Formats: sequence, structure tokens, C-alpha cells
Amino acid sequence: MPLKTASGNASFLHDVGFVEDAARNQTGTVRINGRRQVYVPVYRQQGASTLSVVDGVKNSIPTMVERVPEGVQPEVVMDQSVYVRGAIDSLLHEGVLGAVLASLMILVFLGSVRTTIIAVTCIPLSILAAVGCLLVTGNTINAMTLGGLALAIGPLVDNAIVVLENTHRHLGMKDLKKTALQGAFDGAGEVALPVLVATCTTIIVLVPIAFSPGMGKFLFRPLALSVTFAMLASYGLSLTLVPSWCATWLKGHDHHGDGQRKKSLIEKLHAPVDFTLGLVVRIYERMLRFVLRHRWKVTIAVLALFGLSLTLAPRLGQELFPEVDAGQLVITVRGPTGSRLEASEVVIVQVEDAIKETIPPGDLNMIISELGLVPDWSAAYTPNTGPQDAVLKVQLTEHRQHTAQEYAQQLRQVLNAKFPGVEFAFNTGGLVSAALNYGALSPINIQIAGKKTTEGRKLAREILQAAREVPGAADVRILQRFDYPQLFIEVDRAKAADLGLSQQDVIRNVVTCLNSSIQFSRNFWIDPVSGNQYWVGVQYREEAVDSIDDLMNVPITSKNSERTVLLRNVARLHRKSAPAEIMHTNYSPVIEVMANVSGRDAGGVAADIERKIAKLNVPAGVQVRMSGEVQQMRLAFGSMGFGLAMATVLVYLIMVALFRSYLDPLIILIVVPLGLTGVLVTLYYTNTRLNVQSSMGVIFMVGIVVANSVLLVDFANRLLRGGMDVHEAIVTAGALRLRPIMMTFLATFISLIPMAIGLGKGSEANIPLGRAVLGGLLAGTMLTLFVVPILYSWLRRPEPNPQPVVT
Repeated sequence: MPLKTASGNASFLHDVGFVEDAARNQTGTVRINGRRQVYVPVYRQQGASTLSVVDGVKNSIPTMVERVPEGVQPEVVMDQSVYVRGAIDSLLHEGVLGAVLASLMILVFLGSVRTTIIAVTCIPLSILAAVGCLLVTGNTINAMTLGGLALAIGPLVDNAIVVLENTHRHLGMKDLKKTALQGAFDGAGEVALPVLVATCTTIIVLVPIAFSPGMGKFLFRPLALSVTFAMLASYGLSLTLVPSWCATWLKGHDHHGDGQRKKSLIEKLHAPVDFTLGLVVRIYERMLRFVLRHRWKVTIAVLALFGLSLTLAPRLGQELFPEVDAGQLVITVRGPTGSRLEASEVVIVQVEDAIKETIPPGDLNMIISELGLVPDWSAAYTPNTGPQDAVLKVQLTEHRQHTAQEYAQQLRQVLNAKFPGVEFAFNTGGLVSAALNYGALSPINIQIAGKKTTEGRKLAREILQAAREVPGAADVRILQRFDYPQLFIEVDRAKAADLGLSQQDVIRNVVTCLNSSIQFSRNFWIDPVSGNQYWVGVQYREEAVDSIDDLMNVPITSKNSERTVLLRNVARLHRKSAPAEIMHTNYSPVIEVMANVSGRDAGGVAADIERKIAKLNVPAGVQVRMSGEVQQMRLAFGSMGFGLAMATVLVYLIMVALFRSYLDPLIILIVVPLGLTGVLVTLYYTNTRLNVQSSMGVIFMVGIVVANSVLLVDFANRLLRGGMDVHEAIVTAGALRLRPIMMTFLATFISLIPMAIGLGKGSEANIPLGRAVLGGLLAGTMLTLFVVPILYSWLRRPEPNPQPVVT
């Protein structure tokens, strides 16, 4: 290729250089299990299913093999769907086990296989209806939707239990001798209003979850929708399918004359249970009469317990999302600023060896090390800022001796001791925590914002030292490096202009020398044979510039200059340092101090750090704010608290419309805050932290407590309209409604035990949710049985025009 033709003397490319099919200067590398490899991370788009993306990539590997050169074997080296699949399997097992336990409870209480089948059939039908609605609305079957369905198994059968128990009671009225059809009609009609109110309240309290701000709405809205769809289906089935099957399968007393007939085996086995239940009802009735005689004393005792339980709230640890064992470790490694890629790789090899020595071979599946930074769009997907940085992804085996958190603690001690000049940070949060924290690798992020960079850097160092003194704070570091070495070229503009050179000419020649002309001139050529695209650029041999003197002797040329001038004749070099990266938030430059948490909750560590920051002298014009997971946690808690208050108002207004009374809904809702006693006590004594999952448990508990209270108050109103005294009405209602309340309570309680225990891997995320519901359900049911009657006896008055009611 001719470069220049002058006076018949042509200059060709081969006269000044040579062409080689090579590669750009390497600024990053990837090691997989100790060997350099080509690593292609695959990210899913928003709204796409993780499992579908992973399965699609795996299914495409045979096609890739056909297209790549011989000897290249594409393999999936890290699969983050393993945790998702494990969580889904655990939720399925917990849901099935909960349904089986709830079915056995119904059989014990009702003593009839037919009624048990009727009640249990509502569970799969409601779930199928919910799954269909989720698919129609564009949702997927994932850990959150399955968690919602597992959570709703108890409430799903509650509506059917209420209808069945009331139908069973009507068929047991020997004096009336109702047929099965009449008993089913009367039984379903009598509880239609309580069932409607219970369903509406359970759905409405989920509104705060569906409209939570930030990333939370994408994660928790599917859970709220799955519960909503399942509850609506359950309501429809309880008032259509259940009464029709009762009318078909059950028998009224008129079918066997005087009621004397041979009892079946199940009825004989159920006789002691029925006797015990009757004894429990009589004991409860006596206790309730005693409580009503000592209303003030009981009320004061309940309020005292509520006050004492509130003192436990500050002692609960706070976090955004429960700590889960995802089977993966992400270790960010940072060596001395400005280290060459080759020097960084030497350190990373030693770090990999230390990891292999700490984690047994049976527990270690793979180590992926990403070193350096590629200067293109892929830089947006790595925390590395230069050749001194690396990210190590450690994949553990499925059947391991220790959790990812335990191995992280071991490696933190080992690596910090072996590599004193290297910074390490560990992250074990997994997919959900990373999504909620917008991809950040540390839960605590302190931002120092302001244009006074010198004062900001000094304050960042002070915060760094203060944060390291806080118990539980780990891997405390300043994210930005301020000491990246650089050579500052000071061009003599006057001399350069006399020689026909500009600063742009100087810098282009220097960049070509040290890197390549591709950095400022993107020329490419497409091979017509292979179709591959090649960047075409000019660069020096790497060994041509080994010192500052070699760099100063680099010739500077320009199309405006007829002479070649050495760099030393037009410029001087100075050694300086500069920030490795500059970050902005809302157009303001920020410096970030990052910290992980070990052995404590993120909320407690962040609060201690904030107290230490408050004692520091913050310069004028500089702002310090808490960001990251802590900020998202506080935003989520505030949103859920406000949403819960709004949902309570909506529940009250709906009950006012359905009850046609302002007083009855008030009686019911006064008990709801007292249910926090059970939640706080359960979380505290099970060492469970307060997070978005346990907060959702509180919200869900509200709906269940309201449902049981509605059942009691509605029946007491019926008796009151029949002319019964207020005290006698609430006592009679409590005695008659004790069985359905106990059955609905036990159905939900027993079905959530597997979730609260966390029987499988990946189920840790739902443990706080199950425990919060169990604690609130236990306390709320007790309050429903005793405190609601007290409030009812205080606030209710006899009906002026009573109408006879059959009880």
C-alpha cells in the first residue's frame, strides 16, 4: 500500500512498518479454575425469566459448537439459576407439606372424609386459578409467586372451612331436621358476609406490597398478585362449589329418622376428639365470662404486655432482605494503585491458591477471576477500575459443609493476614439482594458529596477510620482511589506552534506510541472471506519504549509540519497522581465509603456509623448521606408503614359499607395493633431480623386477624338483633364460633410451619415471613377470642327492635 508519492519516489507501508494479524493491547484477562479463558457473561433483560434464559443458553451450546473453530468448547461455568431452582423446589415441598398438614387438621376437627375432601379440593383449584391469572397478566412462576401461594394455603382453605363448619352446625340442629340442601343454603348464606369481608381485607392489606417503591415493586408485586388471585378464587369456590358439594354429599338428619344408626370407624375415632372439642368450648365459655367480669384488669394486662413487647422492637436487627446461602462468593480484590496487569495476575494466582487451601475440594466447584478493565461497554458490568482490580467469583458445590457466609468469614481472616497490602471485600447476598441494592456489592454506602474535593477526601478518610471501629463493620474501604500514577505532558505551545504542531498532534503521537491509534481513530476492515471485522491501527512495538528517555525521544509529526521533532524538544514530563475514577450522583461529584457486615445486622451497624459521623466536623458545602441497601431498607420500611396505615383505612371503609355500621369495624381494628405483640416476641426469641419479608408477614397477619374478628362480631350481631343481651350475645357467639376460628387458625398456623422452619436450601428468604405470620396469628387469635368480646361488651348496645334468630 503506497503511503506517499513525491517526485516519482513512492513510499510504501512495508518501508516503515509491517502488517500483523494481532490483537489490541490487553487491559483485562479472565482466569477460570487457574487457566486463562474467554469468559462471556450473559445477563437477562428486565422481566425475563432467569430459568428461561439459562435454559436457552444451555440449549444453544450445541449450535455454538458447530460455529466456533475446532478445539474451542463453550461451557457454562457459573449458573446463578441453581439457587433459584433450589428455592422453587423448597417452596413447592413446603407448600405441599403445609397443605397435607392442613388437610389432616380438618379431618381431625370435622371427623368426615367427605367434608375434608370438599375443603381440601379448594386448595389446588384456587392455586390453578391463580397460576392461570399470573400467566395471563404476564407474570412468571418464580420464588416470589410460589412464596405467595405457599403463604396463602392456610387462608385459601379458611373460607371453605367457615362454610363447611357452619353447614355442619345447621345440619346438626336436630329440632329443625334440615335437609342437606337447606342446610348447605342456610350455612353458606349465614357466613357470606364474613367470608366476603375476610377476603376483601386480606387482599386490601397487600396493596402496600404491590405499590412499594423502587426495585421492591418488581420483586414483591408478583407475591401480592398471586395471593390476591388465589383468595378471589377461594372466595368464589367457598360460596359455589362447597355448598353444592355439601348439598350432594352430606346428609341431613331427616335421612336417617331418629338419628340412631351405626357409626362408621372414622366417626368412632372422631368421638373422643369431638368430646374434647366440646370440653374446650365449655372451658372457653367459662373463661370468657370470667374475663368479661374483670374487663378492666384484663385490658390493663393486655396493654402492659403490648407495651413490653414494643421494647423488643429496637433490639431486633434490621436488614433489607434476609441473609441467604446462595452458594456463591463474590470477592473484590484491589492491589496497589497503578499495578500492571501482569503484577495483578501474580497476586490473584496466590489468592486463588489460598482459597483452595481454605475451602475443601468437595465444597469448591469453581473460581472465576476477572482482572483489569476492558475500555468498552462491558466496563459497565464490572466494579473494576483498572489493572490493579479483580473480581473473584467462587462457586460452591450443592452439598457443602459450610454456608457461603461462613466461608466468607474464614477467607476474610486468611486473605487479610496473607496479603496485607491488598484490599478484599466479600459479598454473599445473591440475586435478590443485588437486585434490591441496584447491583451494589456492599450493604452500607456512605456518600460524601460536594465540589470541595480536597475537603471531601479528608472527610472520607476520617469516616473510614471511624467506621472501622464499629463492631460488625467489615471490609471498610473508600471506593475511589485518588493516587493513580500518571505522566503529565506539559507542551511548550509557542515552540510547538513555531514548528507547526498543536497539542492534539503531540498527544496523538504519544497515544500511538504507548497504546494504539485506535484510541482516537476508529478505522476497521471487514475480511471478505471470513466476514470478521478487524480494527486497523498503528502502534509501536511494546519493547520499543522501556523508559522515560525512550518516550522523550518519540518523534512528533503532523501534516502541517515538514519536519519531525522529538517530544523532548516541545514538551516536559511531570509525575503526578489523579483519581482512578470520578463518580457523580445527581450531577454532584461523590466519594463513597463502603462497608460490609459480619455478625451483626446492617441497620445496627449503619446506625453506629452514623453516630460516629455526627461527631465529625463536616466542612461547609460538603454533604454526608447514607446510601445503598440501608437507604433502600429505610425507604421500604417507611413505604410499608405508610401503606399499612392507608390499607387499614381502606379496610375500615369497606367494613363500614358491608356491616352498615361505623362501630363494628372499629371494634375489629382496635385489636390489630395489639397483634404486633406476637410478631415482636416471635422475631426476638427466634433471632429473626426485621426486613421486608417479616414486614410483609405483619401486613398479612392483619388480614387474618381481621377475618377471625369479623366472624365473631357478625354472629354476635345476629344474636343481638334476635333480642339477646350484649354480654350473652358475645359469649354465645364466641362459644359457637370457637370451632371455625380454631380451625382457620390451625389451618393457617400448621400450613406455615414448614415455611417458618425453612426445610430446604434456598428457603431462608421466606423464614422471616412465616415466623412473623405465625407470631401475629397466635397473638391475634387470642386477642380475637378475649379482647374483642371485651370491646364489644363496652361499645355495643342492645337492638331497639329485635327479631327472632335461630342459633
